[in-house]
Amino acid sequence: MSRLLLKILTVMLSVMLFPNVMAENKVEVPYEKFDQDKFRSFLREYLFRSYTDENGVHIESVLSALGALSGFSLQQGIREDLIIKGGNEEGKVFTIIETKDGNKYFFGSIFDEPLYDTREGQISVWSLVGGGAQKAGASSLPDVSALAKANASAIGNEDYGNLTVPLMNQPIDHPIDAIKKHWDFTKKILQAKGAEPLFWSWEIALVAQDIIIAGKSVIDPKLAAQIVMEPAISMSKIDPSKIN
Repeated sequence: MSRLLLKILTVMLSVMLFPNVMAENKVEVPYEKFDQDKFRSFLREYLFRSYTDENGVHIESVLSALGALSGFSLQQGIREDLIIKGGNEEGKVFTIIETKDGNKYFFGSIFDEPLYDTREGQISVWSLVGGGAQKAGASSLPDVSALAKANASAIGNEDYGNLTVPLMNQPIDHPIDAIKKHWDFTKKILQAKGAEPLFWSWEIALVAQDIIIAGKSVIDPKLAAQIVMEPAISMSKIDPSKIN
């Protein structure tokens, strides 16, 4: 796809989905609770504005940010429900891995179902993202098991969290930088919606699903799914002290 055509398509996508995306007014966090559709439109518009320039919307950056936020919110939701509210010890909820560079990573089977489950009737980040890619026409999907194994083997490396997609499809922000920029806003609108902490990651994954489907003429759905899932996996494991 030529750069000119990509520019035209991304601008068309932003206008089609979010007619006020180029407006000067800023997205503000509402004080009242609101429904699923309003939450999704708030987060979409916020991220589209964050990654729009003279060339249009940088769709890869939006998708990567959503993946990073979805993964990070999964760990945060577990912490909120089981540690803060439930009174469980961190070491009993997660398997904590400390690397030679002093970093901590949080693993455990507690992540598996909400992140990867594809059994009929079950919801997960991957079922929502992969389902969106299939609805958008993807003939095949990324090997999410391979992505998870690659992520586990990368802990402690300087390039942890880097996406393995082609250079031309790399996001503007590293996933951890996207979380630093956008988590406060995202958490506020999740709370304004009244979303249950254990469902936070799915709420965000639904936004990614919307964009994969709507953006199928801009980016290959299989690639879009990978751009979401790589940071979803890696950022679900990071030490939240790196963000807070």
